[in-house]
Amino acid sequence: GKNLTGKHFKSGEEGNLLGTRYMMLKSSEKPQYMGYGIHGTNNPDGIVKQSTQGCISMLNEDVEEIFELVPKGTEVTIID
Repeated sequence: GKNLTGKHFKSGEEGNLLGTRYMMLKSSEKPQYMGYGIHGTNNPDGIVKQSTQGCISMLNEDVEEIFELVPKGTEVTIID
């Protein structure tokens, strides 16, 4: 994944703001949402507040569990 500076990081690498997993969201109906995803974090204290650029961040252990359970292509509904 990339951080806000555009630098590429490997999963789990120090400095990777996306934590240990990243699941990209995509929509053929709304291509403006490309690039958003569900991911872990290297800052667990940021989970309780809006701290991303539009993505959904989770604790690494939670996103790792979901990553194993949810098949690629699963429909996701986000409700405000």
